[in-house]
Amino acid sequence: MKSINKRWLGLLILVATTIAWGTSVILLKQTIDHLPPMYVLAMRFVIAAVPLWIIFGRRLKGISKGTIVRGIILGVVVTAAYVVQTYGLQYTTASRNAFITGSYCVICPFLAWAVERKRPRFHSVIAAFICVAGLAMIAFSGGDDGGLHILGDGLTLLGAAGYAAQIIMIYSFQTKHKDDGIRLLVLEVSTVAFLCLVLSACIELPIHGVKAFAFGWDEAWRILYLGLICTLIAQMAQMIGQKYTSPAQAGMILSMESVFGVLFAIVIGNEKLTWLLGGAFICIFAAQMLNALGPWIDDKIAARKMQVVPLEDDPQSDSSDSALTPEGDSSPIEQAEPPSSDGSKL
Repeated sequence: MKSINKRWLGLLILVATTIAWGTSVILLKQTIDHLPPMYVLAMRFVIAAVPLWIIFGRRLKGISKGTIVRGIILGVVVTAAYVVQTYGLQYTTASRNAFITGSYCVICPFLAWAVERKRPRFHSVIAAFICVAGLAMIAFSGGDDGGLHILGDGLTLLGAAGYAAQIIMIYSFQTKHKDDGIRLLVLEVSTVAFLCLVLSACIELPIHGVKAFAFGWDEAWRILYLGLICTLIAQMAQMIGQKYTSPAQAGMILSMESVFGVLFAIVIGNEKLTWLLGGAFICIFAAQMLNALGPWIDDKIAARKMQVVPLEDDPQSDSSDSALTPEGDSSPIEQAEPPSSDGSKL
């Protein structure tokens, strides 16, 4: 297969992944309207964990204790992120939940600054200001729920911070400890499934009783879809798609998740957008795009500045070679590669 065909294949796979993630918010909201949230999460991740063990179980042979501990830590963080985001979804709309969750890509550089001592680039700071403006517009957009949307939006924002922490931790574990990404993924998903099962049995079962856990076909197909398509297949598709695309392209496409989330909330959930919410979503989306494309733009600018342009009054300069790099080498702009962005969204 030619490289250009692989690149297009990777782009199409990432677009499909983003669309699948976009559908997950409205389907999750429709499901937790009838079933306890942690029970839904438990079934979703059990459905994803079992095939992962069947497909990649052999890769866990000889795994170190350190990798096991780090995989479990990842699972605990992701569990917390999903639980607060899902409970937040009970008190806000699917469209607001989708866009606020998407702010995790803007939060990442600042968590990296706190943990890894890597100062955010200028474009990340600008993106953060734009994102905060969008979040403020969402918070003050109001609603007829007696202010419960503020609680839902706040919990959703905490969930976004948890997803950002997950990305930073995966990057740190893979670079510093050389942990295998597949092993971390299997341990992470399995931990989420186990913890949600325990939390649901200990908290939701005594409160709601056994009857609250019964469900019909409508809930069953949504849970299967969330577990198989949005968690298992989408996660594996992201790994394949990013293999054949640049980090900038992948980041730009995956940032569209919140856009598809709002689109499906309107089409499937019959939600309505006000002008204020529309402006807020535009701000957050602009911040996501700036954060995704910023590293690529910065590197292109830096590479262009590195080009040597001789002075016109230099008698020893050859005008024919003034804009060229040394013979046999490619252009610095072509050599410049956007920084890689590791992480996963389950």
